[in-house]
Amino acid sequence: MFKPKYSVGYNFDYDNFVGLIEKYKEHIESVYFPPPKKLLGSGRIIDEPQSYKNDIISLIKKCNELGITPYMILNSTIVASSQIDSVIEYTKDLHKKASLAHVTVTDPYLITQIKKDIPNMFIEASTLCRIQKVQEAKYFKEIGVSRMTSDRETIRDIPVLKKLAEVLPLRVLANEGCIKNCIYKYAHYNMLSANVEEKPILPFGKKFDRVKNATNEMDTLCVSTVGKHPHKVFSSPFIRPEDIKRYEGVTDIFKLSTRNFETDRIEKTLIAYIAQEYDGNLVDILNTAYIEGVFEYIDNKALNNVPFFEMLSTCDDDCDKCRFCHGLLVKTKARMRAKS
Repeated sequence: MFKPKYSVGYNFDYDNFVGLIEKYKEHIESVYFPPPKKLLGSGRIIDEPQSYKNDIISLIKKCNELGITPYMILNSTIVASSQIDSVIEYTKDLHKKASLAHVTVTDPYLITQIKKDIPNMFIEASTLCRIQKVQEAKYFKEIGVSRMTSDRETIRDIPVLKKLAEVLPLRVLANEGCIKNCIYKYAHYNMLSANVEEKPILPFGKKFDRVKNATNEMDTLCVSTVGKHPHKVFSSPFIRPEDIKRYEGVTDIFKLSTRNFETDRIEKTLIAYIAQEYDGNLVDILNTAYIEGVFEYIDNKALNNVPFFEMLSTCDDDCDKCRFCHGLLVKTKARMRAKS
């Protein structure tokens, strides 16, 4: 049986999260966490505790003790030149104090500077680098990247992933089901990346209320889009636990999007992917605001009875002609939330 390992995101629930990774350490390859938000924006807006700066050091040390790789994610899509030195100094400090040896980075210039100042740091290209072409992977390898996380849009394209894996080892994102070909995606991440506490990058006013409001509005736009086209939930680029085995020979490391999950929900998701099967509500193990905003229930097990992966991995987005996903709404007993 194919036995991959998983990367899980830290959710600021220190004691319970540490208990979780201790329990499932044999199945966890790495834990990823952001820097303090006053240093750099990130792909999520989550309230961090005042203890977070110290928690990071404790978390890194605990991961190293358990044989789990700790990754700091520097995945902001907006990095001002004035931030570079402080980000590198903070990374150096964690490298010295807690033996941090791995970072995931989006900005190519920041990658070059980390490689220059901390030559032995293992650098992974974030999914937000949007690497879809072999030549793109080669360029990232040239500047010091040692692994890449797949772009969302290529997650189900096994032939493309195999070609990319010939250039750089792959980590594949499994359970973040953002809308396929979403027009809001990168604007959304720019807004999230601008959400820092000090030295604002964009003039969004006191405490960045406008950033938070705009981000909430962006989530609403996503929910609205899927509310109009609910069948699009199935073409969202996620991997069902049952389809993990299809990636044998491509990668044996998968990233689970869990940073804004409660710890028990992280465990539920992790168990499903470890078992490579899940008899439950698909909504519970996917991390996307629009899915939760539109759907209450989707029967994952019902998808075992249809050629789900075969159809969606070759999807040409001609929904009006195909109608396959429309039929899945019925087969999975999909239940939508009542409109408020």
